[in-house]
Amino acid sequence: MVEQYKVRVIELLIETGALNIGGPFKFKSGRESPNFINTGAVADGENIRRLAKGYAESAITNFGDKFDIVFGPPYKGIPLAVAISMALAEMGHNKGWASYRKEEKTHGEATAKGMTKAERQKQLILGHEIADGSRILLVDDVITTGGTKYEALEVLNSVANDLRVVG
Repeated sequence: MVEQYKVRVIELLIETGALNIGGPFKFKSGRESPNFINTGAVADGENIRRLAKGYAESAITNFGDKFDIVFGPPYKGIPLAVAISMALAEMGHNKGWASYRKEEKTHGEATAKGMTKAERQKQLILGHEIADGSRILLVDDVITTGGTKYEALEVLNSVANDLRVVG
């Protein structure tokens, strides 16, 4: 039997027009697919709340409470991470959210020379501090080649040690 949160997310994607079937659709990577999910179409408060609740239920179902931070890469991953963190809190699982700047901060406390990982974090990370040993749940709107995921992992490893991506 299919979990109810999956049914609710599919219904939401259909209702909002985010689920596109019958391509081909060409991705940034150059790959093509007959289907495409555009989470950008889930663009109002009620619907992003519904989508985030589905992601949060999936996270708890699949990973339990074994993560500290919901991490969303720029750009569509950022509102997803924030909304999922809020949905998790409503479910009794208060988790941090974080992302990173595509362009490094070049003013204020981030301009120190010979930066440590903690100082680099001030330059790059938005949201919750990424501490050594943090357990990360990485979320994004789509994964094709995994390029964004690898970029996010590179950033994460540049600001903290012994990180574990749980999902």
